Amino acid sequence: MPLLLLPLLALGLPESITPRTTSSQPRLLGVLFRDGLRSRTLLLWAINILSFLSVYFILLWVPALLHSQGVSSSRAILGTTIYGLGVAASPVLTAFVADLGLIIGTVCLLLTGLLEPQFSLLLLLLCGAGIGGGCQGGINSLSALTYPHPVRSTGAGWALGVGRIGTMAGPLLGGLLLGFGVRTQSIFIAASTTVFGAAALMAILGSLRRVSPRRDQSSA
Repeated sequence: MPLLLLPLLALGLPESITPRTTSSQPRLLGVLFRDGLRSRTLLLWAINILSFLSVYFILLWVPALLHSQGVSSSRAILGTTIYGLGVAASPVLTAFVADLGLIIGTVCLLLTGLLEPQFSLLLLLLCGAGIGGGCQGGINSLSALTYPHPVRSTGAGWALGVGRIGTMAGPLLGGLLLGFGVRTQSIFIAASTTVFGAAALMAILGSLRRVSPRRDQSSA
């Protein structure tokens, strides 16, 4: 699919209005902590970690969590599939409001933990949680808004790389909680806090950008 979309992207995506740099020197990690970028870099890294953690935590452990509540294996797989559909639909529904999608995911996970819903309502809530998880696509675009053009690719690469800590931590955290005998509902509530944390940090990052609009305009 990416190869099939490549001609459309080549024709449809505009060139950057920023002049191309003639320097071929690699951009090292240190540039992301200079010129007032330290706070933005740390926030962006934390957002990516929390987002990836919540996605892989839910995606890999929902079948086991539902099965532990007496849900049949087929229904547990269906619940995971519905979550995946929410993730797939999220970029279309929340293309311009990724932080709102995270709030939707937070509320759905929290309600799953608090209400102990019937299976039909549970599927709806899992779909909403998937919408929150699918906001990672919007989070990826934050790098273009956070960094000036010369270090944009470096910032995006490091943000995604550091975010993979959450990819590894999510499954491990789920296993630890189940191993300690934590109730399924409590686990869903705990998962909602990671999504809420990502949304809160996005709001803080947005406030930092509004404080220095001139810098952002010059880096657009």
